[in-house]
Amino acid sequence: HGSAFAVAPDGVLITNYHVIARAALYPGDYRLEYRADDGQSGKLTILAIDVVRDLALISAEGLGIPPLRLRTS
Repeated sequence: HGSAFAVAPDGVLITNYHVIARAALYPGDYRLEYRADDGQSGKLTILAIDVVRDLALISAEGLGIPPLRLRTS
């Protein structure tokens, strides 16, 4: 279990690598799914990983949430 936040439209999310590490290392043994606050769920796909910085870019199938907005000040 872990958390993520949207960084681009169409369900592109960032999470920590350690959250998806087993699925990245053993894709035949694990599957990735999301469950949104509203109960929606779906498949996650790993797009990129950075083990050193403990980050993973993932795609959430069918999840249409807006990207996180950061303040500029």
